Amino acid sequence: MTALAVFQRFITWLTPEVLLHDLHTRKRVQMFIVSHLFGPFIAAPIPIFLWIADPNPSPHVQILALSIFGFWPFLLLVKMFPRAYTPLAMASVLNLTFAVLWGSFNYGGTSSPFLMWLVLMPLLAFMYFGSTWAARIFVFVQIIVGLGAFYAFYLISSFPQNIPVEKMVVAGILSALGSNIYVFMMAAYYSSVVDSQSELIKEVERHQGTLKMLLTSKEDAERANGAKSEFLAKMSHEPAHAA
Repeated sequence: MTALAVFQRFITWLTPEVLLHDLHTRKRVQMFIVSHLFGPFIAAPIPIFLWIADPNPSPHVQILALSIFGFWPFLLLVKMFPRAYTPLAMASVLNLTFAVLWGSFNYGGTSSPFLMWLVLMPLLAFMYFGSTWAARIFVFVQIIVGLGAFYAFYLISSFPQNIPVEKMVVAGILSALGSNIYVFMMAAYYSSVVDSQSELIKEVERHQGTLKMLLTSKEDAERANGAKSEFLAKMSHEPAHAA
């Protein structure tokens, strides 16, 4: 068994059984599981760097780290409460928005290298919910509210200078690298899901072609049997007329 097959079996095990039956729901839930499984690992270098670089990292770095690693409990919650998948996914998206805006507010403000992660939020939300109007409205509203709160806090207290912007080069590199790895991972997994779905569709089409051939053969056999019966009936009537 290949490593990809083992990984897929693990993802299937994490997926609640009640959500496995519908193909589209299963695909969205498994995208949710993959992103929450690897996301904290990919983002972990950021709070580690901030803890080292910030002379006074408490409590903002701890809060950021709690928000980042807070994605893991969602895996258990979805497993335990599959019927609550949609509100849990919404809470996860809100947590992502909070983590991005909290890190940006404390480290760089509008020049923060962490703001680029906010671009991922609509992508992940549509992967989790599908492209419904409810999902679109939710994504749009929470982005507007989040950025509005971000600006309001700036007006009230301005952006703190925990680390000067010019010393955030390493943080910027880590942020860009992490976001690109995250997008690459999700795109690669989504591509594998689409490919497997395409193979399933091709298999269904092959079976439909076989079924069509069988139906055609059945109809041909029925017509041949009908012609044979008609011929035998005519042959049985001819001696009677001759007599």
